[in-house]
Amino acid sequence: MGVKAENKWSVEHVGDRVLEERTLKCMSRKALADMADLHYDAILKLENGARRPSLKTLCDIANALSINVTTLLHPKGGPWAT
Repeated sequence: MGVKAENKWSVEHVGDRVLEERTLKCMSRKALADMADLHYDAILKLENGARRPSLKTLCDIANALSINVTTLLHPKGGPWAT
């Protein structure tokens, strides 16, 4: 029994999800970077798909956004989306 393609966990959507969640919270990249203890460029590159985050970075970003880390691993509307 396989997992449907649209339900697979993926880092492909992480940048898009970070951007969506950050925008929903009216948060600047600088504010997110400061709250997650990251550099502004790290957030910029992640949102643009030029950087793949580590698990620690994902957790730090999720905590800064007050969301579950699984939310960042699924396309919007996925089964674990908040």
